[in-house]
Amino acid sequence: MAPGNLAVVARRGSLTAKATGPLGGELGSYEDGTFKALGDQSYFLDEELLRGVLSGVWRGSAPAVKGVDGQESLLRWEDERGVAEGILDVPGARLKSLRIRSPKSEISVEFSGAMDPWPEVVMVRDVKNGRSLKLRKVAVEALKDEF
Repeated sequence: MAPGNLAVVARRGSLTAKATGPLGGELGSYEDGTFKALGDQSYFLDEELLRGVLSGVWRGSAPAVKGVDGQESLLRWEDERGVAEGILDVPGARLKSLRIRSPKSEISVEFSGAMDPWPEVVMVRDVKNGRSLKLRKVAVEALKDEF
């Protein structure tokens, strides 16, 4: 896995990001639900999905509790887009992992490290093709609201 950076700006109504390689060269950017990579390749990526993966917080209707094992619970959210299942660390009140399935894709996400306010480490794996991406939080800065 090559190192790089993902700079994310998360506001209430929008999410943007820029990906850079190990030497700082731009690899792509995310805005308005689309990741545009170098070479004119574009990929649709639902903003709420990306926000959930990066933050370790899944939003949606109330989940169904599908199982309990010691200090962990299996939660399931279902809607017209697909199914998300998360393993909740009950005492820590945080997701340890998330698996998201839709008709077109399936990804597995593991969260580790401190949660301040976003997870320190996010490991994302595409279940169908085996590709993975490890994101490590370097810094969090508060943004002043624009007037």
